[in-house]
Amino acid sequence: MANLDSVLSGLSGDQASINTEVEILQSLGLIGKVVDKLKLTEDPEFNPRLRAEPRFSAGQAIAWVKGLIQPAPPQAPAPSPAEIRDATVDNVLAALSISNVRQSYVFRITAKTTSARKSALLANTVAELYILDQLEVKFDATQQATSWLTDRVAELQTCLLYTSDAADDLLCVD
Repeated sequence: MANLDSVLSGLSGDQASINTEVEILQSLGLIGKVVDKLKLTEDPEFNPRLRAEPRFSAGQAIAWVKGLIQPAPPQAPAPSPAEIRDATVDNVLAALSISNVRQSYVFRITAKTTSARKSALLANTVAELYILDQLEVKFDATQQATSWLTDRVAELQTCLLYTSDAADDLLCVD
C-alpha cells in the first residue's frame, strides 16, 4: 500500500484512467453480475435458446429433405449452464453502448432492447453494480492498508517496549 489517498480518491482524470473505467464497465465480470442479478438467462431476448421456433421454416424443410436422402449427423450436446450464461453475457454486451462524455468524468451507458423499461433497467443496473464494485475494491484496499498499519504499529510497539540498547532500536525499523 503506497498511498492511502489514492485508494480513497476518485479518478485521476487522465484519459487512460477514464478509458480503463469504460473497459471495466464493459468487462465480462461486471456484465456477468448484471446477467445474474436481472436473471437474463431466462429472457428470450438475451438467451436465443428460449425463443419459440417457427412451426416450419425453409431451413427446416431443407434439413428434412436432406434427412431423407442421407442420415442426419449426430446432434451436438446441449449447452452447459456456463455456456448459456456466456452467450447471454455476449448478447447483453451487444445491446450495450458505454462511452465517456468528452472532457468530463461522466459515463454514458445506453442499452437497446425491445422495451424502453428493460433498456433503462439494464443501463441502471450496469451503473449500480459498477459503483458497488468500485466501493468494494476501495473498501478491500483500505481494509488491507489498515490491517498492515495495525500489524506494523504492534511490531514497533513491541520493539520499543523490549529494546534496551540503542543499537537494537535500529533493528526494529525497516
